[in-house]
Amino acid sequence: MRRARLARLFWIGAAALLCVAALVALFALLHGSFSNTDGRILLTLGALFLAGSAGIAGYALVERGTIRWLGRAAVATAPLWFAMLAAGIWTDSFGHAVATALMLLVAELVATTDVLMLRDRRFVPLVAATAGALGLTTALVLVAIWVEHGSGLARAIGAFAILTALGYFLTPVLQRFSAEPKGASPAVTVLGALNGVELVASRGAVDGVEVDVSPAPGEHLYLRRV
Repeated sequence: MRRARLARLFWIGAAALLCVAALVALFALLHGSFSNTDGRILLTLGALFLAGSAGIAGYALVERGTIRWLGRAAVATAPLWFAMLAAGIWTDSFGHAVATALMLLVAELVATTDVLMLRDRRFVPLVAATAGALGLTTALVLVAIWVEHGSGLARAIGAFAILTALGYFLTPVLQRFSAEPKGASPAVTVLGALNGVELVASRGAVDGVEVDVSPAPGEHLYLRRV
């Protein structure tokens, strides 16, 4: 499935979830009461949105060929986390296991989308540092869930969570800031040459030539005589 079609399906699904959530909220408002069932439906839709987002992001990583193990892990575990969250929502048993599922689901979503946002390899260290801060945040939260609670642990969680958020939002901002200015000649990389004709890679048009079709995942470009 191509990325464009995958993204379209995701946004259609997200729109459908938002419509259902709005309908539930409107029904509760017009009915004059907001029951526990209404709340559970909204929470379930929220969990489905998180799990679906993580799964789609993981699938996109696999399709792109970037950190495939992370993508496969997200695709495989997102339905499990959703099932655990849904079970906790509908049985009112928000125990350690449900809290763990929520934390791991959020961590997967942040990790996969942060990698997907990376377009400039100069910012790989920033993404790696963000992943490290996210890993520490996740580990400390799991310790707080299963082992102990304390002000010192809460401060450490808050500090690493802030660093994670900082790195996550800096990635697209810095990439946007460092992008080629409009009208400037794009940087090119020469991939090969044949009889004075060069095959180059570029993020923009080179000498006014636009490429309409990009290689599909797994395809490579070659020079050959015709």
